[in-house]
Amino acid sequence: MKTIKLLAILGLWSLSIMGCSEKVETTPTPVTPTTPITPSTPTTSFFTDPTMKKANLVSVSFASDQILYAFGNDASKGYLFKSTDLGKTWTEVKFSDANPIMQSVSFKDEKVGILNGKNVLGTIDGGTTWTLISRPTDAQQTVYPKSQEGLILMRLYDNFHSKKYTEVHSINTANLSHFNYVTLGGYINDVHFLKDKLGIFVGEVGAIDVILAKADGTYDYIDQVKPVSEDLLSVYLISDKKAFVGGKNSTFLKTVDGGINWTVIKTGVAGDVSKLAFQTENLGYGIVVDGAKTNLYKIEDAGTKWTKITTPDTAIFNDLKINSQGKAIAVGKDGGVYLF
Repeated sequence: MKTIKLLAILGLWSLSIMGCSEKVETTPTPVTPTTPITPSTPTTSFFTDPTMKKANLVSVSFASDQILYAFGNDASKGYLFKSTDLGKTWTEVKFSDANPIMQSVSFKDEKVGILNGKNVLGTIDGGTTWTLISRPTDAQQTVYPKSQEGLILMRLYDNFHSKKYTEVHSINTANLSHFNYVTLGGYINDVHFLKDKLGIFVGEVGAIDVILAKADGTYDYIDQVKPVSEDLLSVYLISDKKAFVGGKNSTFLKTVDGGINWTVIKTGVAGDVSKLAFQTENLGYGIVVDGAKTNLYKIEDAGTKWTKITTPDTAIFNDLKINSQGKAIAVGKDGGVYLF
């Protein structure tokens, strides 16, 4: 293993503060389920929330086991929504006067959250006010490996050297200030952390990077491995030893030794495994993109058994999350919310 070296610590960045108040809404309109669905998996409900129907939901995040935030975009604006009853009803939250389009929302807890997109916005009061973090920009995802730190991914292209690379920016979530970044080769598509322990980054051409958080604030880095040649799109850690990874063209991998060795698992499912979320090694869920369609699957028996969950034919899902009690949620087109 080799210790990550900080490439740059920039000390003169100015932070622009953009304070916005949460939009005061009337009592949320209860969501009425569409035609009842009787899948072969545990009880599920598909909703099209009238509050969210204007948006294509691209990201969802648990702030607690009951509180959820979802972000969506239409052709020109972005919309942030909040649920306090595990996704059954929603209200719209004002996060900016300009309503910019964003790529993802991620909440560390009920107070701290970050919106990623062309700009990066952070809150430390549960979404009442938002701060513009001037660096990074064009960010795609946030994870929280440590108590006072969030890592933000930013994919870039070096035109001079014709190379792709990803900057991993560190944000102090106590005061929403940027303090350093490191660079990884290639595009990183997803990352998952066990807080204060192990993290796994996955990216193009089968790249897997394993990171160990150290007590002194730095990270140890296990040398990159490429067990397959397909682009990897999703990763989920179950323990400090076991994890699953999904990728293009039905790619599905498993490790039982913390990411040193990987086993290819044949799923019999056609499409790109774009999102993963697991309760245990033997029970999880996945979003599989097959052409213009997206399908939800229940995953059992250590990743070897995949059962398609019945959803409306028009449903398209973009993100999938699971809470500490094993409740899962998928979000997508036309404000679609799927609870299971």
